Amino acid sequence: MQTVKKLTTRRYVRRGIIYFLVYSLVLNTSLPVVLATPSGGAFTVGSGAITYGTNTTVTVDQMQSVIEWGAPGSGGINTSAAESLTFLQAAGLSNSAVLNRIMSGNPTQFDGTLSGLDMRIFIVNPAGIIFGEGSQINVSQLVASGLNMSNDAFSAILADESKLMVFREGEGTVQNLGSIAANSVYLIGKRVLNSGSIVAPEGLVIMAAGERVYLGQDGSSVLVEVGTELAEPVPDVVNVHAAGRYMCRVSIAAILSDDSHDLRSLHDVRPPHA
Repeated sequence: MQTVKKLTTRRYVRRGIIYFLVYSLVLNTSLPVVLATPSGGAFTVGSGAITYGTNTTVTVDQMQSVIEWGAPGSGGINTSAAESLTFLQAAGLSNSAVLNRIMSGNPTQFDGTLSGLDMRIFIVNPAGIIFGEGSQINVSQLVASGLNMSNDAFSAILADESKLMVFREGEGTVQNLGSIAANSVYLIGKRVLNSGSIVAPEGLVIMAAGERVYLGQDGSSVLVEVGTELAEPVPDVVNVHAAGRYMCRVSIAAILSDDSHDLRSLHDVRPPHA
């Protein structure tokens, strides 16, 4: 394992497929949430149609779209277990990308089904994102971030695959208790907690936490910046066995493989002795 370089801002750089940055075994899942059917969506980049209901559908007409959901205090993409949010592409489109920006100021509680066949789905909510128990996520690529991504940063990575994904500003925790299936999965936040299932057929799963996060789109590099050392640091990333039998406790670990990974089956990895 490579030596971790520590600077004043505590920067950690590591190449690999799966990243965990954890400083303790504290697991705090208490987040205020507002439950509601998806509402308040408006295209600010690109165009398309949104049909609301128990089974909300979003159809995009362009390769790149940004949708702002809700307004301060209301709206968003919250769902109950019986509800779904489905993304569709207009005829002729393939691998289109949709940035869903949550504007409510409340954490997103997603307990239903999210699907987007052959689509890249970004969800950005600086207040946090929770995929609840029983939730089902099935998309080509999932990026769920409790840190902000600007429209310019979003456009830049779509125009050039060599560009880093840039996430800045926000206090949101991203937590998965459900089931995520995607070719690539990125969970980004001030903290990241996983006690559910993540299956990536192409073997690319990245969890990274900090105040600023910079990610290579192919998983080849990760730069995480966090603030000055705290007396009692909280965990950045926590991965818990789905059955609760173990928790990964690592400073930095990487699993390099082209095989599919189900995070429920990871071994307990502990940091090296000081």
